[in-house]
Amino acid sequence: MRRLTLLSALVVAIAAGCSSSEPLTIDIARPDAPPPSPVAITGTAVDEGVVCANATVNDYWQDYVEGEDDEWIMVNYFEVVCDDGSGSITIGELLDFEEFPPATWEGAWTLEGSGDYESLIGSGEWSTDDEGMWHDVGEVES
Repeated sequence: MRRLTLLSALVVAIAAGCSSSEPLTIDIARPDAPPPSPVAITGTAVDEGVVCANATVNDYWQDYVEGEDDEWIMVNYFEVVCDDGSGSITIGELLDFEEFPPATWEGAWTLEGSGDYESLIGSGEWSTDDEGMWHDVGEVES
């Protein structure tokens, strides 16, 4: 009986430890506009204080990966600086299209942080909405 109690306590302790590192949701919304442009960040990552809610796209650049004819692959990078000065995140959006312009604007993204967000990583899917806003929706971990 004592072993069962100790095992149960260990399982509870492990489960409690795992729950703090579960991925948090994030939605990074920005207009299709050149820097500087406003960014609104929502989701449990903001609710839990892991990342700021208001930021600005400070820099933007592209890396052309490959392509021929109408098929091409490139990565859009955005440096997003938190308005409160706490740090920044860099988002890389993969654009992999067989035609341009594509029928739908969507793809995958990754994220890494600096400053207070140095340990922040994440990934998800990006898309555009009917109002011309770009949304990077996914999960982050710190």
